Amino acid sequence: INGLLQQAAVSARELCYALLPIGTGNDWIRTHGIPRNWEQTLKMIQAGHTLLHDIGQVEYQTDTGSKKHYFINVAGMAYDAFLVRYIEEKNPKGLSKAYYFSMILRCLFMYRLKRARVWFDGQEEAAKFYTINVGVCKYSGGGMQFVPHADPTSGRLALTLVHAVSKLGVLLATPYFYEGRIRRHRKVTLHEVQEVRVEHVNPKEPVLVEVDGEFLGQTPVRYSLLPGALRVVVPKPLAD
Repeated sequence: INGLLQQAAVSARELCYALLPIGTGNDWIRTHGIPRNWEQTLKMIQAGHTLLHDIGQVEYQTDTGSKKHYFINVAGMAYDAFLVRYIEEKNPKGLSKAYYFSMILRCLFMYRLKRARVWFDGQEEAAKFYTINVGVCKYSGGGMQFVPHADPTSGRLALTLVHAVSKLGVLLATPYFYEGRIRRHRKVTLHEVQEVRVEHVNPKEPVLVEVDGEFLGQTPVRYSLLPGALRVVVPKPLAD
């Protein structure tokens, strides 16, 4: 997705994006009800039903300066990005569900909460956050719903702020993440926004960022949205 949006040869709206689900997570296809079976997916592609899909844009910092990246699903910060970076550093040849969950537990006990300041649509929050998620679509992390209010055709970003939670509290809240009930947790606030900015409070403790399961860098970070920026192939009931 990032490559499609970064190139300047042709407008992304003139392209048509179709996905064959061969990965282990397959989170993006869950939002759209795209079949996991290849034969069914190919039939869907042949049918050619499409919709204009919103695309997220994130500006962030690296050791070599500021950069820009595009995403189609969910961006995660704090613990989420710490987990993604840790897995990338381990460089596993195959990422089974059992291995992934073992990494979730290991990183949960390794990670130390960082204080951040978040601005969105005229509001500001400063606190320690377990995770900050910005979504175009609903699912991430193998079926979790940190942004259950996300809609890829709404022209809005879904923002979820999970404030400081104990490690035991995270484990007990796991069903909330998978069942789309995260909004009921007392440490969680959900918002629909046009833009989000995140900065670290302690100069020595930047907050990490990943998008679509790829580690990028750290704060300061700015998220914005490109409404209907890419045409994607979807099952007929969802098509324009």
